[in-house]
Amino acid sequence: DGIVIDSTGPRLPLKRSFLAMDARDVDFAAKSWRKMLSDLDLLPFTATSPASMTVTSQSPLLRFTIASVVRQNYVKKVPRLLVFVKAMSLEDECASATIKDPTGEMKATIHADVLEEEGEALATGSTLVLRKVTIYNSADGMQHMLIITRNNL
Repeated sequence: DGIVIDSTGPRLPLKRSFLAMDARDVDFAAKSWRKMLSDLDLLPFTATSPASMTVTSQSPLLRFTIASVVRQNYVKKVPRLLVFVKAMSLEDECASATIKDPTGEMKATIHADVLEEEGEALATGSTLVLRKVTIYNSADGMQHMLIITRNNL
Protein backbone atom coordinates (compact mmCIF):
# COMPACT_ATOMS: atom_id res chain seq x y z
CA ASP A 1 0.00 0.00 0.00
CA GLY A 2 1.19 3.53 -0.57
CA ILE A 3 2.21 5.98 -3.24
CA VAL A 4 3.79 5.31 -6.62
CA ILE A 5 5.55 8.35 -8.09
CA ASP A 6 5.67 9.61 -11.67
CA SER A 7 6.64 13.27 -11.62
CA THR A 8 6.78 13.39 -15.41
CA GLY A 9 3.12 12.40 -15.85
CA PRO A 10 0.88 14.50 -18.05
CA ARG A 11 -1.20 17.35 -16.64
CA LEU A 12 -4.72 17.13 -18.04
CA PRO A 13 -7.51 19.71 -17.67
CA LEU A 14 -9.80 19.26 -14.68
CA LYS A 15 -13.27 17.92 -15.46
CA ARG A 16 -15.79 15.79 -13.60
CA SER A 17 -16.96 12.56 -15.18
CA PHE A 18 -18.29 9.27 -13.93
CA LEU A 19 -18.30 7.65 -17.36
CA ALA A 20 -15.72 5.05 -18.18
CA MET A 21 -12.35 6.50 -19.14
CA ASP A 22 -11.03 6.00 -22.66
CA ALA A 23 -8.88 2.87 -22.82
CA ARG A 24 -6.18 4.99 -24.49
CA ASP A 25 -6.15 7.47 -21.58
CA VAL A 26 -2.50 8.49 -21.21
CA ASP A 27 -2.71 8.55 -17.41
CA PHE A 28 -3.14 4.78 -17.37
CA ALA A 29 0.05 4.47 -19.41
CA ALA A 30 1.95 6.57 -16.84
CA LYS A 31 4.96 5.03 -15.16
CA SER A 32 3.37 5.24 -11.68
CA TRP A 33 0.19 3.41 -12.81
CA ARG A 34 2.17 0.70 -14.63
CA LYS A 35 4.45 0.24 -11.59
CA MET A 36 1.44 -0.15 -9.29
CA LEU A 37 -0.04 -2.78 -11.60
CA SER A 38 3.28 -4.63 -11.67
CA ASP A 39 3.77 -4.40 -7.88
CA LEU A 40 0.27 -5.84 -7.32
CA ASP A 41 0.68 -8.45 -10.07
CA LEU A 42 -2.27 -7.02 -12.04
CA LEU A 43 -2.68 -6.85 -15.79
CA PRO A 44 -3.76 -3.52 -17.30
CA PHE A 45 -7.55 -3.20 -17.09
CA THR A 46 -10.34 -0.98 -18.38
CA ALA A 47 -14.04 -0.52 -17.69
CA THR A 48 -16.03 -3.39 -19.17
CA SER A 49 -18.12 -0.88 -21.18
CA PRO A 50 -18.86 2.85 -21.19
CA ALA A 51 -20.60 3.90 -17.97
CA SER A 52 -19.73 0.54 -16.38
CA MET A 53 -18.97 0.05 -12.68
CA THR A 54 -16.92 -3.08 -13.35
CA VAL A 55 -13.53 -3.64 -14.95
CA THR A 56 -11.98 -6.27 -17.21
CA SER A 57 -10.19 -7.98 -14.34
CA GLN A 58 -11.52 -10.47 -11.81
CA SER A 59 -8.93 -9.56 -9.18
CA PRO A 60 -10.37 -9.06 -5.68
CA LEU A 61 -8.19 -5.92 -5.50
CA LEU A 62 -10.53 -4.36 -8.08
CA ARG A 63 -13.84 -5.19 -6.41
CA PHE A 64 -14.41 -1.49 -5.71
CA THR A 65 -14.06 1.20 -8.37
CA ILE A 66 -14.85 4.90 -8.38
CA ALA A 67 -17.97 4.25 -10.45
CA SER A 68 -19.22 1.53 -8.10
CA VAL A 69 -18.69 3.71 -5.02
CA VAL A 70 -20.48 6.69 -6.59
CA ARG A 71 -23.37 4.90 -8.27
CA GLN A 72 -24.12 2.65 -5.31
CA ASN A 73 -23.94 5.66 -2.97
CA TYR A 74 -21.46 3.74 -0.83
CA VAL A 75 -21.45 5.03 2.76
CA LYS A 76 -18.99 2.69 4.45
CA LYS A 77 -15.23 2.74 4.34
CA VAL A 78 -14.05 1.36 1.01
CA PRO A 79 -11.77 -1.63 1.73
CA ARG A 80 -9.40 -0.95 -1.19
CA LEU A 81 -9.31 1.52 -4.07
CA LEU A 82 -6.59 1.96 -6.72
CA VAL A 83 -6.47 5.52 -8.04
CA PHE A 84 -4.41 7.93 -10.14
CA VAL A 85 -4.00 11.55 -8.97
CA LYS A 86 -5.15 13.55 -11.98
CA ALA A 87 -4.87 17.00 -10.37
CA MET A 88 -3.93 18.34 -6.96
CA SER A 89 -3.78 21.78 -5.34
CA LEU A 90 -2.83 22.89 -1.84
CA GLU A 91 -5.52 24.55 0.26
CA ASP A 92 -4.38 25.80 3.67
CA GLU A 93 -2.96 22.71 5.40
CA CYS A 94 -4.75 20.13 3.25
CA ALA A 95 -4.92 19.45 -0.47
CA SER A 96 -7.80 19.11 -2.88
CA ALA A 97 -7.43 16.52 -5.62
CA THR A 98 -9.19 14.91 -8.53
CA ILE A 99 -8.56 11.18 -8.59
CA LYS A 100 -9.50 8.64 -11.22
CA ASP A 101 -9.50 5.01 -12.18
CA PRO A 102 -10.57 3.43 -15.48
CA THR A 103 -14.26 3.78 -14.49
CA GLY A 104 -14.35 7.51 -13.67
CA GLU A 105 -13.24 10.43 -11.54
CA MET A 106 -14.10 11.97 -8.19
CA LYS A 107 -12.87 14.64 -5.79
CA ALA A 108 -10.68 13.95 -2.77
CA THR A 109 -9.42 15.82 0.24
CA ILE A 110 -5.93 14.89 1.39
CA HIS A 111 -5.22 15.64 5.03
CA ALA A 112 -2.18 17.56 6.25
CA ASP A 113 -0.65 14.47 7.91
CA VAL A 114 -0.38 12.77 4.51
CA LEU A 115 1.18 15.84 2.89
CA GLU A 116 3.66 16.21 5.74
CA GLU A 117 4.77 12.56 5.66
CA GLU A 118 4.76 12.01 1.90
CA GLY A 119 6.08 15.42 0.84
CA GLU A 120 6.82 15.73 -2.87
CA ALA A 121 6.13 12.01 -3.40
CA LEU A 122 2.44 12.90 -3.48
CA ALA A 123 1.69 15.00 -6.55
CA THR A 124 -0.24 15.09 -9.78
CA GLY A 125 0.73 11.88 -11.60
CA SER A 126 1.05 9.76 -8.44
CA THR A 127 -0.81 6.49 -8.07
CA LEU A 128 -2.37 5.62 -4.70
CA VAL A 129 -3.30 2.26 -3.26
CA LEU A 130 -5.90 3.25 -0.68
CA ARG A 131 -7.28 1.05 2.07
CA LYS A 132 -10.25 1.63 4.35
CA VAL A 133 -10.83 5.07 2.85
CA THR A 134 -13.80 7.17 3.93
CA ILE A 135 -16.33 8.37 1.37
CA TYR A 136 -18.19 11.58 2.12
CA ASN A 137 -21.66 11.75 0.55
CA SER A 138 -23.67 14.97 0.60
CA ALA A 139 -27.22 14.87 1.94
CA ASP A 140 -28.66 15.04 -1.57
CA GLY A 141 -26.41 12.18 -2.75
CA MET A 142 -24.97 14.30 -5.57
CA GLN A 143 -21.50 14.93 -4.16
CA HIS A 144 -19.05 12.15 -3.33
CA MET A 145 -15.58 12.80 -2.00
CA LEU A 146 -12.77 10.65 -0.66
CA ILE A 147 -11.23 11.73 2.62
CA ILE A 148 -7.61 10.52 2.53
CA THR A 149 -5.63 10.28 5.77
CA ARG A 150 -2.29 8.68 6.60
CA ASN A 151 -4.03 5.48 7.70
CA ASN A 152 -5.42 5.01 4.18
CA LEU A 153 -2.02 4.64 2.47
